[in-house]
Amino acid sequence: MAIALLAAHVMVAVGATMVVGVAVMGLDPCGHRACGNPLWASIGLSAAMIAAWALPVADLALILVRLVKNRPAWPVPLVFCAAHVVIGVVCFALMVASGPQ
Repeated sequence: MAIALLAAHVMVAVGATMVVGVAVMGLDPCGHRACGNPLWASIGLSAAMIAAWALPVADLALILVRLVKNRPAWPVPLVFCAAHVVIGVVCFALMVASGPQ
């Protein structure tokens, strides 16, 4: 069950990264009008890209550790999935804050 939830976490990671990636297109008018600080867009995009790889890898590592120790591993992907959703929302908010005012 934990491996199936890990697969769901990978899908959430891809979805969160796509949402933040699409938010980059909202910065297109910034060449012609006033926008927020572009540093926030850079931080938001970088955090989303790092989280897209780091969280599923850490998720897999903790699942394997818990399975080896004969402990239930299914809560691990749920926690990491929730963390990924929170990180995706924060990164999206950073992208919106750096967009057109």
